Amino acid sequence: MNNSPKVSILIPFYNHNHFIKKTLDSILEDEYENKEILIINDGSSNKDDSNIISWISEHENNIDIKYIKRENKGVTKTLNELISISCGKYLVVCASDDYLINNTIGNRVDILEKNPDKLLLLSDNIVVNDSGDKLYDSNLFEYRSCIKDDYSNPDKIIKTFISKWSLAGACFMANKELYTLVGKYDESIIVEDWDFFLRAASKKTILFYDEKVSAYRLHDSNSINNPVISQKMYKNQVYVAKKNMFLFSFFNTFRMIRRYSKYLIKLRKIQNKFPYSYSLWKDYKSFKNQGLKTSKAYKQVFLKRFILNKNNIKDFNIKKVNNILITRYDRIGDMLFIFPLIELIKKNYPNIKIDIYASSSNYDLIKENPYVNHVYVNPKYNKLSSLKTLFTLRKNNYDLLFDMYENRLSNTLIRMKIINAKFTVGMDKYRKHGFSYKDLEGFYLKIYGKDKRIHIIEKNLEFLDLFEIKDKSYSKDVFIKNEYKDFYSKYIKKDKVNILFNTEGREESRILSINQINEISNGLDLDKCNIMIVALDKQYKILNNNIDKKIQLINVNSIFQTISLIKESDLVISPDTAIIHFASMFDKKIIGIYSLDEKNFVANRPFSNDYKIVRSNTKVNRIKEFKTKKVVDFANEYIKEL
Repeated sequence: MNNSPKVSILIPFYNHNHFIKKTLDSILEDEYENKEILIINDGSSNKDDSNIISWISEHENNIDIKYIKRENKGVTKTLNELISISCGKYLVVCASDDYLINNTIGNRVDILEKNPDKLLLLSDNIVVNDSGDKLYDSNLFEYRSCIKDDYSNPDKIIKTFISKWSLAGACFMANKELYTLVGKYDESIIVEDWDFFLRAASKKTILFYDEKVSAYRLHDSNSINNPVISQKMYKNQVYVAKKNMFLFSFFNTFRMIRRYSKYLIKLRKIQNKFPYSYSLWKDYKSFKNQGLKTSKAYKQVFLKRFILNKNNIKDFNIKKVNNILITRYDRIGDMLFIFPLIELIKKNYPNIKIDIYASSSNYDLIKENPYVNHVYVNPKYNKLSSLKTLFTLRKNNYDLLFDMYENRLSNTLIRMKIINAKFTVGMDKYRKHGFSYKDLEGFYLKIYGKDKRIHIIEKNLEFLDLFEIKDKSYSKDVFIKNEYKDFYSKYIKKDKVNILFNTEGREESRILSINQINEISNGLDLDKCNIMIVALDKQYKILNNNIDKKIQLINVNSIFQTISLIKESDLVISPDTAIIHFASMFDKKIIGIYSLDEKNFVANRPFSNDYKIVRSNTKVNRIKEFKTKKVVDFANEYIKEL
């Protein structure tokens, strides 16, 4: 028997002196020999532990037993203390009003020994009343009306734990290693079991043994029947559901959200303040007072309470960062601005793997970057595929996440929550949504880009402070697919000044008219310069047959074609900031056409050594009205220089 693993039976005792003798007798009567009993009296209010004292006096030579009596600390702290002092390989938790039946400890040990990859063995129990009379032959399948197959099937047991929590009493045996794997009981809550079993289920280490192993006692002093603490219990369940919301696959996450909502509604009804508690109402009024519309204010309350909850951000150490995810799922030009950041991180920390969460529009650009490990795409119009991608990212267990998206707040925060990186740093976008920096403490390690007077590249390079990188000089590399590297050769003329003229931006308001295009083109000496107008399909059809035949109209269908032409051009003229950004990377001479929107100009101005700016007459981000003669004059100055 010395070779048999030791089993520790843990008993948190509280006010059950009249039941404890039955509990202890049942443990002694089980034929498994290598076992110990550990009891902590958690400050019983009635002070009566006479039956424990007398039982120990009578049986201390028959079984290892330890009894501790102390002040009240609560059931979760008591259980954690019992786990800490236990010596057994396997643990059984038995409440001081329940008892074991059917001599099953040995069988359960055998099952766990034969399945070393499983750390938790669940079982059924009978239900009895105060007097020990049987009320139900099965807690799970009679009293709780569960489906047996849901417990026998490992894939269904998680769904069952979430949607229909039914375990009670001394129904499990756990390998002590499980508490190392998922952690001990959360000492901030009063009802420990659901939280612990959810964490255990997420590791898929559970087996079911279809046998009644204990008696679960229903009586008037059960916690679940005590109206005094019912409100605390529902607060407990709301907290547990929220805490474990994103522990599982996205389908089970939806089930957790429903469970959370159900408990929250019950709690609000108990508080007689349904649907909003006073604290929620205060948050709502705060957002409303900042001028947000009603629907937006409600959304911000949800984000603040549900998404921006506290994380542990105290122990960040850059030397422990092995993988990084950078999210930048917007425009092509904006993606270009993270190239210097990626390059400098990789050159200073070559062992760190950098993944990118990109949009379909900038996927081709970023995947050619040799410093990037893997690129994931955010499917813009497919929410189901987007969720699958987010949960794939979650499985990667990123040490650090860069939230570099500057706009849509709610979608971004929810994505960050699902991905669940250990640490997250963000680009400032919050004050315009009604949040203070204090609201973000705990969710973000740090927020960068607060200075709106600097270029977006400078904002991005602020993230390097986290890596203690002082030298922020970078190469201006743009990585082109091999198939497009020589695209320029058909259009560049070495005996002339090559001008790439881009006539369209992403928005309709940034597309030049035929008159504006012709005024600029006709103002240049076509004998000295080679004008190349790049156009997507729609603009190409509009311009075809409407411009001078000496001008090359080039129909492009890939950004790499345009990049190839920019790289070999002498001068770039454009109303589109993305084209201007690429020209800046190659340090080209640039004539940029901008609106009077100063904020947009400061963040997206050219960063090459030689550029000139033409501004439109409107403050909004549009360039319909600007002086084409000014563009012509600047271009002719450059042509003379070249």
